[in-house]
Amino acid sequence: MSATGDADRVREVFRLRAGGLSQRAIEARTGIRYSSTVYSILKSRVYLGEVPHNGQWYPGRHEPLVTPEELAAASGGIAPGRRRGRDLLSGRVCCGLCGRLMPVDQNG
Repeated sequence: MSATGDADRVREVFRLRAGGLSQRAIEARTGIRYSSTVYSILKSRVYLGEVPHNGQWYPGRHEPLVTPEELAAASGGIAPGRRRGRDLLSGRVCCGLCGRLMPVDQNG
């Protein structure tokens, strides 16, 4: 695949995740082989046009593929160690005091 085709697939990953699709569904739609790869793409600041050095992120020489807003929309609502629920407000409600995401738990 060409570099342009790869860039388009990365943009598609961010667009689909911002639309609420799971990593597994994104894997199926984009042809990316592993959900862990989708997760790595969604968490990488490289696609903002930045590069890591000694634990810090700096502006790179490459063009960004996504905006900070697109990165935030794609990673919003992901709580570590929890699957995103199918409830409408799951991963979207924050505590007014501390700002942490409030998960929706159900008992049946």
